[in-house]
Order: sequence, then structure tokens, then C-alpha cells
Amino acid sequence: MFDKEKLLTSVIPIRTHQPAATVQHIVYAADQNYIRHIGTSMLSVLANNRFPIHFHLLVSGSENYDFDIFNQLENINPNYAVTVYHLNTDYFSTLQTTSYFTIAMYYRMCIPAILGDISDTALYLDTDVLCLGDISELFTVNLDRKLLAAVPETTLYRAYINKLNVFGFRSTDPYFNSGVLLFNNKFWNESSTYTILSEKIRQVELSKFILACPDQDLLNLSCKGKVGWLPDSYNWIHWHHRAEELNDNPNNIRLVHFIGGTKPWHHLGFHPVYDSFYKKSPWYDGYFHQNLKTTLHFSNSYQKYKQAANRLWQQGNKKQALAYYKEYLLRKFNLMKQKSSLGVTYL
Repeated sequence: MFDKEKLLTSVIPIRTHQPAATVQHIVYAADQNYIRHIGTSMLSVLANNRFPIHFHLLVSGSENYDFDIFNQLENINPNYAVTVYHLNTDYFSTLQTTSYFTIAMYYRMCIPAILGDISDTALYLDTDVLCLGDISELFTVNLDRKLLAAVPETTLYRAYINKLNVFGFRSTDPYFNSGVLLFNNKFWNESSTYTILSEKIRQVELSKFILACPDQDLLNLSCKGKVGWLPDSYNWIHWHHRAEELNDNPNNIRLVHFIGGTKPWHHLGFHPVYDSFYKKSPWYDGYFHQNLKTTLHFSNSYQKYKQAANRLWQQGNKKQALAYYKEYLLRKFNLMKQKSSLGVTYL
């Protein structure tokens, strides 16, 4: 499905390392808008781990970006290498996107094709994943006859997942979140997985079915029955409702995934743990200190202020929580006035 030579427009080693048998490979994939968040995630990994790491960045639209900035992370931990891969986006132009997910979500599917001749395994992390502890044990997971290892998805309604049965996904089949994936590159490339993936894409296109999480859905359809399951400490997704658990991390969360439209780099998603890493990064420029009334690209965005107020209150930041709750009430009241003037009943 993916021809490596045609898929890559360039491969640029940004930082090399001495060969080491114990080096582990970690991959990020994004367009140019998320490079600083890749950097923050990498910093958190380096701050909590001492084994040699080779980071691979699958990117697009960033040919003019100065990736030398990634060398500045050596102040945290110098035991790493970085290689940048610029992707040919034409490969993905016909695939489904959403208002929230761009074609960059599909880049992770290319990991076995791109890195198969470099490493038998590779760990993929979303740009909104932060490392809070030692993840060396993750690389010892038994992947025998498994295409990948992942954490079960618990936020999607099962009613939606059940709709995937038209593509061969049974109601009893477990479904994973694609934000943290440990790929078995060797087994993937030796199997017919890319053929199956291509067929699933064709089935979805022919049926005109709208996928809610396109890359995640397609990976679940293609890897069914060949997935190893990880504990949720390796992809903890509950930050909106249990944000205070990250402060002292009593449950030994290793990888926290800041899922949702509101991210910790948005003023409505502020979290002190994420902020503590971001402030140490070479990308920090006061990005969090945005005006409270910054326009957000969300429908009914006033609800996000209420959500942020609840989270900040749980974190102990009561002054900011009250400010956000006040903004929530004002925005809700203004929306009610607008709908009333239009003769619309507000629910």
C-alpha cells in the first residue's frame, strides 16, 4: 500500500547517536502546526527515561522549519537522536478527514513501511501525549503474532463502534485508542496487513460511511484479533474529569493522553503538569497566557468554559476556575438572548 520511496520526499538526520543495541525507537506524526507539541512530548520522555532513544518525526508542510531546535533538548537528556521524514501528502488526499482530524492522522499507518528496515518495533505517540514516568518496560511487551499493542478505548460510545460491524467488526471485538501504539514492524510487514488495510479503506469509500475517528477505526478494522493489550497507565485519557490525579500521580500513570478538542496548550485546557514541561522547552513563549476571550473553534464553546472551570477547581486553582465559570455564564446568557431574538427555543 505504501511505497517508501514515493512516500518520502526527504529524510533528514537532525541529530545522530552512537550505535547502541539497546536503542528504542519512538515516532511522532503531524503537520507543521504541531511541531512544538512534538517537542514538549519528547522533552517529557527524555526527562523520565535514560535509555538511548531514536525519535522519528513524520511530518508535512514543514520543509522550511528549523529542526535544529530539537538539539536544545540535550539540556534535559543528551541520550537521543532525531530523524525527520517529510511525507508526500498526495498519498492521503482521497482519505476521509474531519473538522478536527487532518490527513496527518494517517501518517502513523506508514510506520512499519518506513521504519521496518531500521527496527522490528516502534512506539508511536500522539503529539498530545505526555510522559510522566519510566516507559522502558513497554518495550519488553511480548508482540509475538501481534501487529501492535494498545490500550482499550473507553470514551467512544459502543453504539458507534457497533456500527463498524458492516465492515466485519463484531460487537464483542475489543477496540483500541490509537494515541499510543507499539508497532510490531516485522510481523506487520511479513503479513498481509497493508492489503487488508487497503481493502477496508475501499469498503468505507464504497459505502460512503462517515468514520468518527478515521485512522483509529481503520486500524481497528485491519488489526482485529492481532492486538496485544496494555494497561491504561500507558494511555491514560481521563484528564478532563480526573485532572487532579496527574498532580502527584498516585496511580503511576506513565503516559497521559490529552484527548479532546481542548488541549493543555489552549487557555481552556491549562494543566500545571503539562505547563511544567512546556516551560522547560525551547518553544515556550508565553503561549499559555492567552486572553480569556480568545475565540475557539467549537460549537457551543461556552460549555468548554464550564468544563475548564470544573477542572481548574479540582486542581485547586479556584480563582481562575471562578473566572472561567463567570465567562461560561456570560456566554451562555448571550447565546440565550441571541436565540430568543430569533424565536428559537433554548434547550
